[in-house]
Amino acid sequence: MKKIIAIIMTASLIFAAAGLTVNAAENEWTVYAAAVDYKETYAEDESLPKAPGLRYTDLGVQMYSADDEMLKNMSANAWGTIQTKEKVSYKNGLTMTVLVDSFNNSGADKWISFSIWDSQKISQGAAGHGCGWFCLVRPTSSGCKLESWLCTPTVAMQNLMVGQCETNVYEGEALQFEIKAVDGKYSVFVNGVDMKAGSFVQFMENDEAYIGLTGHQGVREQFCFTITEFNGAVPAGTEAIDPYVPENLIPVPSYEDTPATPEGEPCWLWSAERVKYNVPGIGMTSVVNDDGSLRITFDENMPQINASVRTGSYKAEEFPVWAILFKGLDETDASGVLWYCAGDVYSAQDGSELSVRWDACDYDEDNDTGWRILTVDLGAESTWDGLINGFLLAVASAGTLTDMTADIMWIGFFRSEKEAYEYAGMGDYFARENGLAPATQADTTEAATDAATEPDATAAVTEDVTADAPGTQPSEPEKKNGGGAVIWITAGAVAAIAAVTAVIVAVRRKKK
Repeated sequence: MKKIIAIIMTASLIFAAAGLTVNAAENEWTVYAAAVDYKETYAEDESLPKAPGLRYTDLGVQMYSADDEMLKNMSANAWGTIQTKEKVSYKNGLTMTVLVDSFNNSGADKWISFSIWDSQKISQGAAGHGCGWFCLVRPTSSGCKLESWLCTPTVAMQNLMVGQCETNVYEGEALQFEIKAVDGKYSVFVNGVDMKAGSFVQFMENDEAYIGLTGHQGVREQFCFTITEFNGAVPAGTEAIDPYVPENLIPVPSYEDTPATPEGEPCWLWSAERVKYNVPGIGMTSVVNDDGSLRITFDENMPQINASVRTGSYKAEEFPVWAILFKGLDETDASGVLWYCAGDVYSAQDGSELSVRWDACDYDEDNDTGWRILTVDLGAESTWDGLINGFLLAVASAGTLTDMTADIMWIGFFRSEKEAYEYAGMGDYFARENGLAPATQADTTEAATDAATEPDATAAVTEDVTADAPGTQPSEPEKKNGGGAVIWITAGAVAAIAAVTAVIVAVRRKKK
């Protein structure tokens, strides 16, 4: 009933808005994947970004993702943007009304975003892909949290305000976006809440912008939204676009079909081999060192590494240890947060995160190569269950790394801490510290380095890390889908980070 009422109210708005009503331009909308998922050119055998679908209905224009089964086959969460094909004027004000037809209602990370943008395509949370304003609407059954953000040429997310509205999108209540113009000054409202966003005009010319709506949900379930009103008219047209699906899609292999991981090796490894276009994550760029490691330079944005294990075929309980081999981070005052994803957890969410302290790393004082190892045992975590989906690492949730550099050799999932240390060339050190017999194999950092730089045998069936975004990256295999991942850490998550930082997951103090 509430949904019917919402539709009637939408229609009433259309016919009542005499001051705004215009004849609707036909076929004025199109759909995109995240801006960072696009390249200038594509090889013949490369897949295009996973853009959503579009269709016009009696109620307006609808954006919808691939269906549940296809999302699972692509190892992709639902993400997409519908945006005006051309810039539209907001000089006399502008309105847009949206019904949420299908959207996940679990505790998974998810948001809906209105945007006022200076260019086609958008990647919320990533700098360098246009400028303007966007909001994140985070719906629950009791209302919506509203986050207002400005994106500048260098800062991806400058917070303008955080608010709340009582709208329940799961009961058919509409989301309403409005730009109000008063004497040449502009205000932006979402369901009547002032977004404090008038500063967006500095990035626009002639009072015109691309207007868009983006949806992200951290689950492999279809979403669907209908724009029922735009500037006082019902969007109309005949164009139809199917959600993009790769022509030669290789289904995710089953656990039974996945080759066994040799003893002593990680089941999956993040290294320079997985980084595209010299962008290993948000808030950072990189070059490859002579030893195959990544030299990372951080910018002013909150640095994040988002990794998806596309195979989805390694059991979390068999590989409970997350480990990273690095240089330099222990010399900063930064601490981070690790979101771990397995089973039904496909993206960062509350209850699947732990704090990491870079100064709680280990290294061998007697044979100091400069490399430090930090391990996190996830075995006791209640959500570390099922098949491994990936992780999100906020490198510096506390502290700043702007203009600093660090090196990362690899990040991986191991059967045990002992195996992680041995793989890092610190097997003898681990044995001494734990009263064990020395490792029998030749444990050297150089050997571990060589192993880490060899192509991963699972590379053909794994998703790459992107500065995704919202993301991107000296090798150029297929990009990872998932613009939403890069803004798991926003105003709401920052509060969660503060609460998490009391938990120290690294098991040893740094050696002096």
